[in-house]
Amino acid sequence: MKIEMLTDVLSREHEIARTHLATVADALGRGKTKGIPELLRFLDEDMPLHRRKEEEALFPALARDPSVAGGPIRCMLADHEREKHLVESLRQAVESSDLKAVLDRGVALVELLTAHIQKEENVLFPYADQALKGLERAQVRSAFEAIGTFCPPTVEKAL
Repeated sequence: MKIEMLTDVLSREHEIARTHLATVADALGRGKTKGIPELLRFLDEDMPLHRRKEEEALFPALARDPSVAGGPIRCMLADHEREKHLVESLRQAVESSDLKAVLDRGVALVELLTAHIQKEENVLFPYADQALKGLERAQVRSAFEAIGTFCPPTVEKAL
């Protein structure tokens, strides 16, 4: 059985997010809005589970280290707030059929989420996988499981 890193479920969720973002980025680059309704649905219905795992379990555990609490965690939380505002602004632009605003806000949202995912994958998650040990790691994993995921279960091949 494969031993999973603590942040693997978050990375799998990021992969699903990247698929949505790629579809929207491609369309926006051509001045189209394909994928925007699906992205909004995904951000409204699926990503709250992801943010909860981060904000309720991972970030508080990592914030016990003041150097992480003051920099990376604060940055991630600020990104989450900016994402919420951009999603609402994009939704309003869609509802008012303002194509220019949809394109502008869509691009801003894709750029924010792409950069946010990169920061987590390249900085925060490797740190978490290294720093959280023993009981602390078990508590974070337990919280992740209690919150749940929108990822389909993985199938491991027996060796």
